[in-house]
Amino acid sequence: PVSFSPYLGPACGDDEIVAALREKGLPVNKNADPAEAAAHRLAQGACIGWFQGRAESGPRALGNRSILANPATPDIQAHLNSHVKQRESFRPFAPIATPEAAHRYFELEEAIPDPARFMLMTVRVRPEYRSLLAGITHVDGTARIQVVDEASNALLFDLLRKFGRLSGFEVLLNTSFNRQEPIVCRPAEAIDCFIKAHLDALYIGPFELLRENGSQ
Repeated sequence: PVSFSPYLGPACGDDEIVAALREKGLPVNKNADPAEAAAHRLAQGACIGWFQGRAESGPRALGNRSILANPATPDIQAHLNSHVKQRESFRPFAPIATPEAAHRYFELEEAIPDPARFMLMTVRVRPEYRSLLAGITHVDGTARIQVVDEASNALLFDLLRKFGRLSGFEVLLNTSFNRQEPIVCRPAEAIDCFIKAHLDALYIGPFELLRENGSQ
C-alpha cells in the first residue's frame, strides 16, 4: 500500500452535521453502522450520498464525498446522468473495488499500480463481467478504477465488503457528490445536493437521512 493519503481536506464534527440538519428542518437519525445500512440500500438499487471523514484533495471523488450506486442496477448510467447529475448522457462512471475484486473483474496486474488507487488509470473490464458491471463499463470496455483497502480507507472498505456479501461483488459505482456545482465540502452543501439530486439516502458521518424524511 502507498503511504500517501488523498484525504487532506476539511473534516466536520457531529455538531456541524446536526446543526445543518436542524436548519433544514430535517430529522436527526443516528445510525450505529452506516456502512451496513448503506450496503443494504445500495444492494436494493438505491443511489446514495456518502459524506465521511476528511474531503479528498485533487480532481477526483475518492469515496469520502461521493454519490454511490450499485453498478448492476439496470440503466443506472442513464438515470444518474439525466436525473441526478444532469449532464451529458455519454459521461461514464468509475468503479471502486477491493483489491480482490479488482483482480477478479478487471484486467489489472498482480501488484496494483499506485495510480489505480487514486482513479488515475484506465483498465479493461474483463469481458465476461461487462454486462454485470454495466454501470461502470465505458463503451470501449474500460473503466477508471479506484482500488480501496482497509489501510487506505477503512470505512469505505467496510462498505464494499458489506455490499459484496449482499450482492456477490465488492464493486460500487462512484461519482462526485455534486450536481452542476463544485463537489460538496461541508454538511450543508451535502444536504442541499441530496435534496436537489433526489438521492434515495444520505449517509453523513454517523447520521442517516432518507428521501422519505427529507424534502422531495
